[in-house]
Amino acid sequence: KARAEDKEAEISDFTLVRQRLENELADEKSRYKRETEDLSAELESLRRRYVSQLKEMSSELNMERDNAVSLRDVIKRLEDEVDDLSQRLNDELRSADGWRKERSRFEVRIRELTEAYTDSMGAQDEIQGQMTHLLSQIREMRSQIDDLESAKASLEKIRRSLESRLEEMNEYYAEANKSKLHAVTSLQAME
Repeated sequence: KARAEDKEAEISDFTLVRQRLENELADEKSRYKRETEDLSAELESLRRRYVSQLKEMSSELNMERDNAVSLRDVIKRLEDEVDDLSQRLNDELRSADGWRKERSRFEVRIRELTEAYTDSMGAQDEIQGQMTHLLSQIREMRSQIDDLESAKASLEKIRRSLESRLEEMNEYYAEANKSKLHAVTSLQAME
């Protein structure tokens, strides 16, 4: 009878351990699901923000590049016109005020366009620097994603381990129940 009571106490202990493990597993599953959802939402938000910034900067860079090319063409054309006018001025009367004014006007225009071209190149360099910084941030984000994937794999391993332990406890619990039934049957037979 004492052995049966011991078996009953042992089975009760196993039942408590089993319940505790089931609760731990449920908590772990809930925490894993919540963390996975949070990580996925954070990663998607980061990805959308960086893609949007990258598109915007790429568009700005293309616009500045087009402006720089256009300004270069205008400057070249005006330089050609100035050269042509200079040649004509050398061939014509050097005292003609009209030609001097025209040349001066073109030279002023060339200086203005050259300054605009220089400003445009500066803006292009700034955008290039921003893109480099953004690419560095993207690399950091990829590293964070790798770390999160590693953490996710670790959580999955813990979950599988807990499920395995719970399965072992269930088998042991079933075996203990069989032993208890056998002991009770034996005691009844002895009585």
